[in-house]
Amino acid sequence: MAGTRLLPPVNPPEEVPLMSRARWSQRLLGPPLAAAILALSLGANTAGAYQGSAYENYTAFQACMGWSSGMTDTMRAQAVNALAALGYTSTWYRRTAFTRSQVLSRAGADQAVYVQSHGDQYYTVYPTKVQGFREDAGVCSGAGKVFATDIKARRSSTPAHIVVMSTCHLGEPPATLGQPSMAEAYGIAQRRSARNDSVGYGPVFYLGYTGDAWLDDQLKFERSFWAYATTAYTLGQAFDLALAYSGKASRTVPTWFGTYLYSGFPWAPSPPCTRCA
Repeated sequence: MAGTRLLPPVNPPEEVPLMSRARWSQRLLGPPLAAAILALSLGANTAGAYQGSAYENYTAFQACMGWSSGMTDTMRAQAVNALAALGYTSTWYRRTAFTRSQVLSRAGADQAVYVQSHGDQYYTVYPTKVQGFREDAGVCSGAGKVFATDIKARRSSTPAHIVVMSTCHLGEPPATLGQPSMAEAYGIAQRRSARNDSVGYGPVFYLGYTGDAWLDDQLKFERSFWAYATTAYTLGQAFDLALAYSGKASRTVPTWFGTYLYSGFPWAPSPPCTRCA
């Protein structure tokens, strides 16, 4: 399917407001994308012990719109390289490899997860809504959904360390009482530690967005977040610095849960290290 130009859907995807092509091109500002990727190509700190998964919905965000921006490729590459630098062996999936069944086959063992796709609070059986995201599967419409309940059912009581949902709406509380949020599906409660870590929740960190998230803003924010997270900053500090300096527009609102001073490293430090919470 590489190189195939698909017609855009009659209606835009349900979760993401679309700019015109002219406005998209005007908003691709900032450092060259290739340089941003190379800056994050730091290599893994450990070999194979800590599973990570990254998923990119290339089809819905590029092929189905009839144009190619490279933004989703860049966002996925940033995440994979940063997770490797933090010590996770991350395998990535897109197009027909990013399917509901593939996500669920890895969900139980994932210690780090990155998803770039459509996300929302979807009706299952009315009036129940459950948080979820769309698979890619190489289709422009009718892509399957991966629900928080599906993921939660495959996980043990041990939480994932890092989860980033680069989608709309998956940083919000559940719309239906009693249903898990996507953060909770991975074992991370929707609560924040104190910034001085006087109250902490262990080695966990979740990043998501509330409301509609715009792709160019997500790219800018995540580029900054990963750059700070792989240098001398904790994940909470990296979030705050990206919020202040990434240059994203105010219309896109990221949020976080977990432990502010968590370093992102999956192993227990011995002897203690200055970046490990």
